[in-house]
Amino acid sequence: MSKLTLSELLALNVLGETKVLSAPEQLPYKEIEWVSVIEIPVEDFVRQDELVLTTGLGAGTPMALKQFVEEVYVAGAAALGIALGPHVQDIPEDIVALAESWQFPLLAIPWGIRFADISRRFYSEMALRTASLEYSEGIIRPALLRLAQGAGWDNVVDILARGLRVEMSFFDALTGLWNGSKSFSEWCQRHADELKTFLVIPPDLSCSLYHTKRAIIDGSEVRVLFVVSAGRWLGTVIIRAEDKKNESVVESYEAIITHLLALMCLDQELLTVGDVHRQEDFVWKLAQGEYRTWDELLAQSGGFEFDVIQYSACAVGRLDNWDRLYRYNQSVFHEMSRQAWEQEVVQKIQYIVARSAEVHEYRAISTYHRGDWIVYLFSPKRIMSSAIVNMLQGVQKALALHVANSLLSWGIATGGPGVQGFHGSYQNARTALELGIRRDGVGLCYEYEQVSNQQMLTRFAIDPSVRNVVQATLGGLVEYDRQHESELVRTLWVYLQNRTNVTVTARALHLHRQSLLYRLSKIEFLTGRSLADFEDLFLLEFCLRLMNVESHPGFMGH
Repeated sequence: MSKLTLSELLALNVLGETKVLSAPEQLPYKEIEWVSVIEIPVEDFVRQDELVLTTGLGAGTPMALKQFVEEVYVAGAAALGIALGPHVQDIPEDIVALAESWQFPLLAIPWGIRFADISRRFYSEMALRTASLEYSEGIIRPALLRLAQGAGWDNVVDILARGLRVEMSFFDALTGLWNGSKSFSEWCQRHADELKTFLVIPPDLSCSLYHTKRAIIDGSEVRVLFVVSAGRWLGTVIIRAEDKKNESVVESYEAIITHLLALMCLDQELLTVGDVHRQEDFVWKLAQGEYRTWDELLAQSGGFEFDVIQYSACAVGRLDNWDRLYRYNQSVFHEMSRQAWEQEVVQKIQYIVARSAEVHEYRAISTYHRGDWIVYLFSPKRIMSSAIVNMLQGVQKALALHVANSLLSWGIATGGPGVQGFHGSYQNARTALELGIRRDGVGLCYEYEQVSNQQMLTRFAIDPSVRNVVQATLGGLVEYDRQHESELVRTLWVYLQNRTNVTVTARALHLHRQSLLYRLSKIEFLTGRSLADFEDLFLLEFCLRLMNVESHPGFMGH
């Protein structure tokens, strides 16, 4: 397979008005293996013959930029493209002269050109060169066309599956999400325990570009392909062919499938990383309430491909114990500097959040600032905190695939009205995070509404007169449970949570209706309160919630 030269890439016009500042005569000879987006520091992130793209984030001085250019050159990169914008407004002449002396191409890229568009065009061209004409016209070209149009994972995988006349789903190693047709992806999820040996880093990762295995799952034979690129496991493809005649066809396409899905992974990563760099300053200003009017806000939000005048919510996340995590993960895998490892984890989490939000039909923008991830979610429909909790729990599971023993904690708050509502939701989300960790520990999602309610109840619970009311109302019930090892307190809680519906409560407690009625009469006798009286019901639930605060959350089994 012939590689793409730098001059050929420039001829594709995807780089727009990009200027070649040094070594223009080298362009026809500089073959590109990969396209990557990195920022300072270089460390070991650059491979031989890469086209490196950067916004210059972190290169705050000419000296820092000069050192960065030199490190990229020494690493063996084919060329370096620097986006001229807020981080690097121009490239000093002495740096250009230095690059010229090394015969190292230095490119000045206009800020408006998206790095993801450059990488997508490059990888699409490479995929077409890899595939034969038959492959290109029949399957690969339509899939690449959808990829170039910004189609999602499900769409691209489905095109491949229909072209090959098989069922196919792709497990994204970075997000832990299944992609492809809904029915077959759900089948794979139902049999995840049987497939789990294929959903981890393959032991022979460095042996070849791709690996094929077979397995019998629920009576069906499936083919398993590992998608690997540059020593990284990107995911696993599960293929089920109902017609045995398709087996030989699928086998001939395996290399193409893995190559195209690797392209999709890298394209998504570059798209997210590029967008994150552009978002960081905007998100932080949004959280700090620096935008005073809608006109000012909208002027700064252009190009992020979302509409800020929608329903919104804010989530603030924090990773527990960086020191312990770094020591453990380095001892298990490989040595990496602390700074490089942290940067990799930060980018992983931001990528996982962005992909997970997309799956849940949210638009997400985020930044990482002083140990916290700040995420804003947007939707044309009202956002429920419980839905965000489900999404973030998925983020935790996905992160566990890459960072062992990691515990992410999140505070969540829905957005308020007006421009300052973004600032208010950030403050509330951070309050929920701080109070939640203090109360229940790390690794959980805390909703502001629940945490603030808990905080209010805590203030009531320390009042001696209120404590006396709780004791007088529920003391007899608690003592009866202790002496008889019964569950009258929990029964009352479930009954109240189910809006005093006897049938639903009996089902929830796995009790016969008459057994529940007996318990309820016993509760009325021991508390001296009527379960048919609204005021008594309010008092009983209030006292139960105060008991929950005083003992520990969840003691009633909810």
